[in-house]
Amino acid sequence: MNIQRVNPQDLSVVTYNSADLRPLKPDHSNLYMGIGLWSLKQGLSHGLPVDVMQMLLAAKLLQATIQETHRERSPKVIILIADSMALREGADRNKVEQIVQIYKRSLEPLLRLLKMESEIVLSSELEQSPPYAEALENVDRSPLMHRMEVEDRVHHAYMRTQTAITACLHRHRGVGVKVGWLNSIKHANAQSWDELKFDRFCQLVCPDLSMQYLYAKAGLKHLVNAKHVNLKESCPYTAYPQDRRYVVQVTEQKPIKDICLLGKGEANHWKGVAEVCSRLMEAGLVSQELLPRGCIQKSNAITTVYSMLNHWSQILAGNRVPVSPFTLSTAG
Repeated sequence: MNIQRVNPQDLSVVTYNSADLRPLKPDHSNLYMGIGLWSLKQGLSHGLPVDVMQMLLAAKLLQATIQETHRERSPKVIILIADSMALREGADRNKVEQIVQIYKRSLEPLLRLLKMESEIVLSSELEQSPPYAEALENVDRSPLMHRMEVEDRVHHAYMRTQTAITACLHRHRGVGVKVGWLNSIKHANAQSWDELKFDRFCQLVCPDLSMQYLYAKAGLKHLVNAKHVNLKESCPYTAYPQDRRYVVQVTEQKPIKDICLLGKGEANHWKGVAEVCSRLMEAGLVSQELLPRGCIQKSNAITTVYSMLNHWSQILAGNRVPVSPFTLSTAG
């Protein structure tokens, strides 16, 4: 096997801290990434943004690197959909079940394009297992968790659950790396309530874990007012009606037109991703349909990005129609 098929630099295109990863233990070669459905402010997501591909690509690149440098290993990517968190915070059960099916239907063609050995797990299912109960019991013994219950009840339940899930997957499912996401690294700090803080807290509560953390770059959305359009970093796996962003289309509805145009900001954000995908295709590590034919336009990054994002948003059967460069999909 040619171990040069994976470009070592490609992981740094879609993540912030790939250079910090240490070699994985043989019994902890699996990867894990969590996908939320819910926001306290916005409620249930309306669809899966294509921005999730940055997390999936990070997992694919690391998975392929492990496979090619350790032939005896067959790492799996466990994708956890956090349905139980939404339910505990008051979401309607029927609506949660509906959006879970939308997310599964959206993920499956993307995973096929990436030729990714993976498993989709619901947090509600994991939480019924004895290994999770054991992990939660251990977490509840932590003095840090007791202190948080008193000092920060708003975040306590979430932190407790997230820590138990991470510990359970590490100890019982062979997970050695959690793939998460962050806003621009200049904004990431241990005081903001993001994945960086969650993961650091987990290590304090469970110091015996040898879990590592890989952070993909955030997604993008447009904020539109009467005068101009602002580009903002956003969660890569939730979208809401007011968001102006590409989502995987799971119905026959046509994308909503006359939204806003992609510009240099989006082109700069996604151009490197397109090049990584092209190299993965050349190496035969992913499907030759990961990008549409002729997607890479070296002299026109905006056209390249339009072609790629529209392709991913229209990837489901019967919905793969050409989309004008002046059209954006939304989460409606």
